[in-house]
Amino acid sequence: MLRIGCGPPVVHVGPGVVQTPHRVEPVRELVPDDGAERAEIAGRVGRWISTFAGFLMAWFLQAVPSPISAAHAIPPPPEQSVANCTNPTYASDAFVCADATLLGLDRQVRDALASLAFANTVAPKALVEDQEAWFRRRSLCAFSERQAGCLRAAYSERIVVLDVLRKASPALAQSGAMAACSGAPWDSNDARIKLGDRGPAIVMDAEGRVLTVALDTEPRDDWSPFVRFSTEGEMIRFSPLDHPAIECRTLPSARR
Repeated sequence: MLRIGCGPPVVHVGPGVVQTPHRVEPVRELVPDDGAERAEIAGRVGRWISTFAGFLMAWFLQAVPSPISAAHAIPPPPEQSVANCTNPTYASDAFVCADATLLGLDRQVRDALASLAFANTVAPKALVEDQEAWFRRRSLCAFSERQAGCLRAAYSERIVVLDVLRKASPALAQSGAMAACSGAPWDSNDARIKLGDRGPAIVMDAEGRVLTVALDTEPRDDWSPFVRFSTEGEMIRFSPLDHPAIECRTLPSARR
């Protein structure tokens, strides 16, 4: 009798993935002696073919990109500066649009942006959060258990920053005090700090362009100002979210 034996085939399912189908026992005879043995052989051959075809199909599905998957890919969220109440994409937008107080704060931000040109008021390498980055960070308030408070803190900070940018001028810069800052990202050597009793700490260059705007607000567990500041005598310490701390020393006349 002619006998045939075969080892386990190796199938490459994908990059770096190799699988071995179930071991196929050697077929003892091509011409069995009875019907039971013939059925056993046919079953084994059928299982081998089915296993090999399954691995071949798995390889094909991984190797060939699916046009259906590409057609149904989820697009990234659109760029926004303020809440979109007509067709809200973010959960935080729906929350803001349903709350009269928050919607009023959002409209203040929108109106301030309409009269601002960031390129003219913000100095190169300044530590001022751009509007789209602030909006993305503000939208994370949707994950807070105190979403309303998180959003109020976010809008309150942004309104202060935009108000400073709107008022920035050489005259405002000259009313501040000269400061020497260590660890600052900006190149200006003539930084001036304007620090009021109830306002933010404003750092500008001699041309009146803003270098940073810092608040002394304590951070929440769900929101923190982009730049915070604290004072100790003539030293002002700035603590940005994405930059090491900056220390500036000014004359006492900085407090006006």
